[in-house]
Amino acid sequence: MSLLIRVATVIGILAALWALLVFSQWLPLRSAEENEALSIIDRTHAQQLGERNAFPRLWLFDYDLNEQQVASVMAQDAARLAALPLSDESEPSFVSGAEGRYPKLATPSEQAWHCTVVSVGCLSAIRAHLNQVREELDMHRVRLLRLESLADFDHAKVLFVHNLSTPYVHDFRPGRLLLSAAAVEHLDGDSITAVQRLCRATAGWRRLASKNNSLIVSALTQVAIAETARMLAEILAERPDLDALACLSAFSPLNDDDFNQCPIMAAEYQIFANIMGDVVRKQAAERWPRNLASRALNLDHILARHAVATAFFCQDVHRQRVHKRSQTPQPPAAYCGVLSKIFDPIGCTIIKDMGAPYDRFYLRSLDTDAQLRLLQSARWLRASADERSVGERLAELPAELRSPEHSISYDASSGEIRIKLLDDLHSEYWSVPISTPRRPDIAAAKLTPPSA
Repeated sequence: MSLLIRVATVIGILAALWALLVFSQWLPLRSAEENEALSIIDRTHAQQLGERNAFPRLWLFDYDLNEQQVASVMAQDAARLAALPLSDESEPSFVSGAEGRYPKLATPSEQAWHCTVVSVGCLSAIRAHLNQVREELDMHRVRLLRLESLADFDHAKVLFVHNLSTPYVHDFRPGRLLLSAAAVEHLDGDSITAVQRLCRATAGWRRLASKNNSLIVSALTQVAIAETARMLAEILAERPDLDALACLSAFSPLNDDDFNQCPIMAAEYQIFANIMGDVVRKQAAERWPRNLASRALNLDHILARHAVATAFFCQDVHRQRVHKRSQTPQPPAAYCGVLSKIFDPIGCTIIKDMGAPYDRFYLRSLDTDAQLRLLQSARWLRASADERSVGERLAELPAELRSPEHSISYDASSGEIRIKLLDDLHSEYWSVPISTPRRPDIAAAKLTPPSA
């Protein structure tokens, strides 16, 4: 009997010590890996991305505001959002103070001829609806000018606090008008102006894609690059004499700096940290025992593990795979060691499920690079045309035009070369034409010699 009492006493003491350590949140201690990750995140937050921030314009894109009004409304919106209590809504509902105070730009229609990232034969669709497209361009001229003005900015940094209430930037749908404008110019015989329009826009998209701290901005600009590349490919297939235009350097494959996802991942860490901090504080304010879980949850440990997952995209191991244009090595999986599972069991359940698919956004960057390489491959095939088949000439494609993670195939039925996308959520393949027989309306157009 005394043995049972002693065993029960020891178990009770151990349980009390375990509870003390759990609720004191003293264990687990941070590892060197976690400290380095947190240091990287802090240094990244302190970095300046550029001088002209596109975010205010992106946030207020639908409103008819001048630059001074944009700056004023942006400051008011940021202050108002920061003062709001934590929202329990799964989708942000914050509305700009510009709503109801300033006029809004008309929204382009949802017609089938609009170009999108998955469009094939977009130029033909616009050709078949040319009058309707002209009318729409006239109706949305201010919106088109605003789209093109984004090329004047050098970065996009979110100016809102990061929590559940943080709103998204508007989907400005670059392909709706800009590509239509370029297509109409091309079909009117002014193909050089059309190509230069696409070049300038793409140079701007590339700056914003490589210097921003928002997954949404990054995704929108990558879509814009793919859309303009596809439109350019269709124009050049009809006007191969324009392959010599100097501005086409805007469509060169990405360089290593264009893959800079470190500010984005640092912002993702901050979003997670602020949301978790708000949730824990809100639960801690509840009455006992409803606040028990928040007191047993080791927030510092959870955030340290999340920092490891996001800081990976700022470290040499990621930069090395960028340089190789490789998917491997994969980012570290979210995990808890034995000690962590013992002394932060609630935190470890969150860590186990918090593995956001951040690497998918890197795969999209690899796809963007491969899309630009495919566009340049079509130009190379035109320049090296001979009696051999396209497949035979593709076998001799220069190394700088090959993407290690994408193989190029030729679709004889469409006369296009294509790649299989790594991120195939919206489309499995992406393709560009090599050469399109010149139509009578194009052949009759005034041909202006290419110039820089």
